[in-house]
Amino acid sequence: MSARLTAAIMIVVVSIALMVTAGCSGGDGTVAISATQPVPSLVSNLQAQAASTVSVAAAGDVNFGDGVTPYISSEGVDYPWTSASAVFELGDVSFVNLECCLSTGGTPVPGKEYTFEGPPDAAVGMKQAGIDVVSLANNHSTRIALLVF
Repeated sequence: MSARLTAAIMIVVVSIALMVTAGCSGGDGTVAISATQPVPSLVSNLQAQAASTVSVAAAGDVNFGDGVTPYISSEGVDYPWTSASAVFELGDVSFVNLECCLSTGGTPVPGKEYTFEGPPDAAVGMKQAGIDVVSLANNHSTRIALLVF
């Protein structure tokens, strides 16, 4: 992880800590943090280290289970990312939302209209495309039997 990215993450963490702590007052409206604590200087130092903004490349609704699998099988795990990998590689942090499970042999949950399951090696393609973070927090995630998790 680069020093710039580490500094940016620390700024976020310290900011959240300050907000949470500031919400803990003594009941009379005073804030629980004193001006003599070193937190403000830490934030200043981290901001100086960051030196510029952190860029985030993000995409949603990535789905390998709706007709993409045959292309991965024939063209390779990089194929779905041919056009997009340059964008992900430019971001300091690259993020996608995965709409399917990556597994083999999952069983669709009865009664669910949409069930998506992609091949596990699709994860290799995401990594090679420069994607750093993948979420699996959506309504399609559990439509393949939970054993695949």
